[in-house]
Amino acid sequence: MNITIKFTEGRHRRIKKEIEKAFNLKWKDIKSKSRKLKIIEARRLYCVVLRDVFGLSLQKIGKLANTHHATVIHSIKMHNIYSDIYKGYDGHYTRIKDSLLDFESLTFFNDEIKHLEKNKHTIQEQIDNLTITKIKLKNGRKKLHSIKH
Repeated sequence: MNITIKFTEGRHRRIKKEIEKAFNLKWKDIKSKSRKLKIIEARRLYCVVLRDVFGLSLQKIGKLANTHHATVIHSIKMHNIYSDIYKGYDGHYTRIKDSLLDFESLTFFNDEIKHLEKNKHTIQEQIDNLTITKIKLKNGRKKLHSIKH
């Protein structure tokens, strides 16, 4: 039974981190066109989790995985076959899926807080710059208005 949860940027970052850790790979390698077995397995797991947990379309998964939707179909079929044949095959899948479905996970919230705090500084700088520009424009208009009168 597939349970779908909302696909968010935070959850997407989390699944990528989990897959990197599970396979001891960098995301750029997983997203590459490499045909190394370890990378194929990581990509396969990524596709299956995106489909099972988030209910994403095959086209959307293909876009995220840098592959064709037919390859996504094949990955999902192979995952199901391997899960039936090889005992313990779906250990990474189960662990990642369970962690994503754990809505109250402290790890999830900690990751989100870190991500937002990282962006907080940049956003504050943008606000400050806009405020300064607004003040300069306002002062410039006052000067123009006083010169005309």
